[in-house]
Amino acid sequence: ANAGRLDEAAQALHRFHSEREATPASLLLHGILDEARGNRDAAETHYRKALYLDPDQIDALLHLSLLLESEGRVQAAIPFRRRIERLTAAS
Repeated sequence: ANAGRLDEAAQALHRFHSEREATPASLLLHGILDEARGNRDAAETHYRKALYLDPDQIDALLHLSLLLESEGRVQAAIPFRRRIERLTAAS
C-alpha cells in the first residue's frame, strides 16, 4: 500500500480475511485502503466492523468520524467524536 499499489494491497487483505478471522486492525487497514481507492461505502463498512470487534479502537473511530464529516454527515459523526473524547480523557 505504501508503494501506491492499493489494488494489490486490497487483494492481499481479501486473501487474509478469507484464510483467517478478521481483526480490528485488519479491518481498519481495509477501510483505509477502501477510502484511498475511492470506495467510501466499503470504507465505512470496514470501520464499523472494526468498531464492532473493538468498540474502543480509536483509529477506527477517528477515521469513521472524519469520513462522515467529509460527506457532510456531521450529526452522524458526533457520537464517534464523543467516544474519542471519552477515550482520550481516560488515558
